[in-house]
Amino acid sequence: RAHTRLKQVSYALEGGGNVTSATLTLAVTRDLDGATLVCTAANPLLPHAPLAHSVKLDVFYTPVVNLSLSRHLDASIIKEGQDVILECSVRANPAIHRVDWYHNGVEVVHRVAGGVIVSGLSLALRKIRRSHSGSYTCAATNIQGRNTSNVVHLEVRHAPVCAGGVMHRVQGATRGTPTVVTCRVEALPAHTLTWEWAWLVEDGSELPLADEDIRCDGLASSVVVTPLTPADYGKVLCRASNVIGRQLESCVVTLVPAGPPDTPTNCSATSTDAAQDDAHTSSLTVICYEGYNGGLPQEFLLEAWQEGTLVANITSEYPEWVVDGLESGSGITLRVTALNARGRSDALRLEAHTASAQHRAAPESESDGSGVATM
Repeated sequence: RAHTRLKQVSYALEGGGNVTSATLTLAVTRDLDGATLVCTAANPLLPHAPLAHSVKLDVFYTPVVNLSLSRHLDASIIKEGQDVILECSVRANPAIHRVDWYHNGVEVVHRVAGGVIVSGLSLALRKIRRSHSGSYTCAATNIQGRNTSNVVHLEVRHAPVCAGGVMHRVQGATRGTPTVVTCRVEALPAHTLTWEWAWLVEDGSELPLADEDIRCDGLASSVVVTPLTPADYGKVLCRASNVIGRQLESCVVTLVPAGPPDTPTNCSATSTDAAQDDAHTSSLTVICYEGYNGGLPQEFLLEAWQEGTLVANITSEYPEWVVDGLESGSGITLRVTALNARGRSDALRLEAHTASAQHRAAPESESDGSGVATM
C-alpha cells in the first residue's frame, strides 16, 4: 500500500549498460484494488533529479459479502410485530449486477402485502411474525462470479400460540373415569409460562378451573377431569402467557363421551407381482381413510385370508398395510377394523384378486356379514 517499498524486483542491463530495466513480480489480491504503484529511478550522480512513473491497479474479484441487522436492532430481543431490516454490504470489482436473498435456503420473494420488501442491498420485514424466524443470507453476483454472505439467525420472540396451529381437538372421556386433558403451546421465550384453564359455559362465559388442579411441564399443561353426568362434558379452554404477552386465542378441547371408533372408509387394494424364491408371488397394498376415533387414540387391524387360511394379521398406527408373499392369481379376503380402548368398529370387507390392479370396498356388519362387495 502507500509508502511500502516492494522488494520482489529483478534488474537487467541493456544497451551496453546504458539502459536498466526493473521488473516487479506481484501477487495481486483484491486488497490491492485501487492501490497505486510508483516506479522511481535515480542516477547516483544526479540524486536530485529522479524520474518516476505510476499506475493505479484495477483488480477484478468476486464479491465480498457481509450480512448484518440494521444498527438499531438487537437480534436477541426481536419481538413479533416489530419492523426488521437486514443489510447486505458488498465490496466488488467490477460492480455487482444481482443480489439475491434467502430464508432457510429458500429465495425470498418481494411481497409488499406480506410485509416482505426486497430493495437491492436491504431486506425489510414489516410487522415480523414468528414464521419469519430462521436463517437469512444474501448473495451478490458480478462478472467474476457469485458469493454468499454469512448467516444471520433471527429468533422472533412471541406470545404463546397453540402448538402446531391446532386450536381445537376432540377428546373422549368415560363417565366416572378421571381423564387427563393436555394443552400444548409454542412460545418464545418458553420458560416461566403461566397457565389458565376454564370451562366454556353455554352463554359464552368462562368458568375458571382452580389453580391447584393445573399441572405444568414446560410448554405443556394438563388438568384431570372426571365426567359424572352428561352436563360434565363440553369445551375446556386453556391459555398461556409469557413475558411477551398473553395468548390471544385459547386452545379448545371438546370433551365427548368415549366410544368405539368408526369404520374406516374408501379402502383400496393394489396388487403387485414379484418373483420370490423361484415361486411367483404377489404383494398387496391396502390403504383406507380413517374415521372418527371415538374420542380416543385408535389403531387399525388388517386380516387377510387366502383359500380359507389366515395369511396376515397386521396392526398399524395408520390404515395402511403391505401384505407380502401372496399367491398370484388367486382370490383374497380382507377385513379392516379400527380399535380403541372402548372397543372396535364394524369391519370393512374387501374381496380382491391378486392379479387385479385396483379394488374398492364396502362396509360389513360384524354380526351378520352383510354388505359384502366382491371386486
